[in-house]
Amino acid sequence: MELNFFGHLVVGFFTFLVLNWLLPLPQDTVVLGFVVTVFFALLPDVDSDISRINNFIEVALLVFAMYCFYEFSLSKAQDFFVFGETGLGVLLATKFLKHRGWMHTVQAGLLLSLPLYFFNHLLFWFAFAGFLSHLVVDGKL
Repeated sequence: MELNFFGHLVVGFFTFLVLNWLLPLPQDTVVLGFVVTVFFALLPDVDSDISRINNFIEVALLVFAMYCFYEFSLSKAQDFFVFGETGLGVLLATKFLKHRGWMHTVQAGLLLSLPLYFFNHLLFWFAFAGFLSHLVVDGKL
């Protein structure tokens, strides 16, 4: 079954609800967990030049990376540097990948979710689950 942007958005939402029931996030992390899960549920389609998420993510990742590098320059907190690198890496990868290619693999999900593990172990699982939810409904898993 292939879904569009809104279909993957809904699947990401339900993935968050189920995972938060199984692995409850601390109250101060719930909103971030929701955003991470839904973002990663949409992320695999960033490799399609005509997808809505590609257009949005290109701008969002550039702004996000600039913000992270700015915060890193002020605080020297490694988390900001890692997030900024991840944002730029994904942005560059979208230019070289074919649709439903490498970005629609478990390996891509692990690689892109992994930086969150060093920030918050639970957020890693929410990101990875969101990514996997996309692969499941696209029939790639």
